[in-house]
Amino acid sequence: MAWFALAAGLYAIAVFVRQPASRALLPIWAGGQCLAALAYVALFFLVVRPVAENTDAPGLIATYLKGAFPQPGQNPIVFFLIGAAKQLINIAGGAAGAIILGLFGSVGLAAWYRSGDSRWVMVTGIYLTAIGAYAKFFPFGMSRHSVLIGLLSLAAAGAGIDALGQVWRGARVAVTGVLVTLAIFNSVPDVHNIDLDFWQKDRWERAWVLVDEAVPAGSTLLADGEATDMLRHRFMPRDQRRVGTRNPRTVIYKGQLVTTVARGDWAIISTPVIEAAIQETSGSVWLIDTGFNVDALKSRQLELGIATVVDEPGVLYLGRLR
Repeated sequence: MAWFALAAGLYAIAVFVRQPASRALLPIWAGGQCLAALAYVALFFLVVRPVAENTDAPGLIATYLKGAFPQPGQNPIVFFLIGAAKQLINIAGGAAGAIILGLFGSVGLAAWYRSGDSRWVMVTGIYLTAIGAYAKFFPFGMSRHSVLIGLLSLAAAGAGIDALGQVWRGARVAVTGVLVTLAIFNSVPDVHNIDLDFWQKDRWERAWVLVDEAVPAGSTLLADGEATDMLRHRFMPRDQRRVGTRNPRTVIYKGQLVTTVARGDWAIISTPVIEAAIQETSGSVWLIDTGFNVDALKSRQLELGIATVVDEPGVLYLGRLR
């Protein structure tokens, strides 16, 4: 949203410069920008910094967001073209739709520029996002985190479809129909399109029976943020599930408090953070991972010295540390 807002701000400045009559709105617009800046500052201290303190950024870039940041030695132009293509694929729902959006987006940009329409400035958001990726500040590519930038691409493509509509009246309906059809029947694979088999209740119940049998009363159970949320929904009364969600000591299992290692995912939580949580515990220690992506903790078995006890793919993983 920050990159989108910055692109919108540049567009507003272009309008003020090119349309003197609009300058009467300048004081109101400037006041809004100041309020937005204060909101960003507040969000940084209340949300961004606490999350960043519990997140291993290099690990995140190397795993979960691999490909959304330039790799060492990668040509900047190649990275930008690949990222822009991925963004189009994400917003169109597939490669075929991305090609159509790219073609019409190019036509739309040219139409805006030739007619002197200031809206072409909005597309600078795409370039700003790429620059943010080079600064290791923001992902660029096939990511829901940058979907608003994809909407800028849609705006340009819409202008291109309108340009064709001036020649062929049925262009808007025809092209939109093709894009929607492709998005439905030719969707791009995505790890977040969760297989329904992963959410079958009997698989979860079967896995949890094994956990109950394996973990003795009074043991220490360590969980990442996502696992804690799922455990909270299993063990806490419905009216208390959303109370104190940032308090790691709200879930009790077999008389022992479940300790949240960090609010992130096992895949991105740094080893020192995990080791520090382990050192604060006593007795037998168990590490649990739940959800559709339970391979994160499993992949760190050798690194952390975990003995696998329960491994239900896509549902639950439980390992004993000591």
